[in-house]
Amino acid sequence: MVVMVALSVTPAGCGGDEGELTLPSVPPVREYPEWALVTFPYARLHAGPERSSAIVGHVRSGEVVRIVGRRASVEREQDRTVRWLRVAREGQDEAWISDREADLFDTQAQAERAREVHYP
Repeated sequence: MVVMVALSVTPAGCGGDEGELTLPSVPPVREYPEWALVTFPYARLHAGPERSSAIVGHVRSGEVVRIVGRRASVEREQDRTVRWLRVAREGQDEAWISDREADLFDTQAQAERAREVHYP
């Protein structure tokens, strides 16, 4: 047996006064960090998510990049898992770096603040 109950809720209580309901500001929950601060001097940018892929450029320590993709792979020589980050830089093609070469942050503002502290 299912019983349905309807409730009437007014924002200002029972007085019928039409008040404005204000909710507290809460940052969105992210499944993965979206920004990275490169910590490795002259980190290599790869064409694909593996060390054997072509090197398409470098990024210096202290640079903030946006993470647009991820992939994990096992390095056969060292038998370890490497997590790769697909990163985007303004005016550049997307490329891949190892997450061991960067610190990860949820927001660009957090990454920028960390850069100011560690790379003044």
